[in-house]
Amino acid sequence: MKPEYFTENIWISGKRTGLRLEKDYWVSRKQICALERTAMGQLCSELDQLRETESRASSVRVFALLFFREAAKMAARKKNKGQEFIAPGLNRVLREYSKIG
Repeated sequence: MKPEYFTENIWISGKRTGLRLEKDYWVSRKQICALERTAMGQLCSELDQLRETESRASSVRVFALLFFREAAKMAARKKNKGQEFIAPGLNRVLREYSKIG
């Protein structure tokens, strides 16, 4: 199955740029922004400051993976304790993201 790519224009640190990602990553980013009540541009700006690769698209993919991996770990811990699940939190995932590299 060949992935579908989409390019969207976004603002990163006050500059407009295009970002080309697979459809699932756009959906993931929108979900993360909704959960964290943050704007897409704010999330991208924070990621851009932390990234150590040339590719913004790669940094978004890695961040989305880390976010949902952390969410899965937290959900499992909460389930074992009989507690309600809450999203992992943007700051926690950004700290984890900054350790990569």
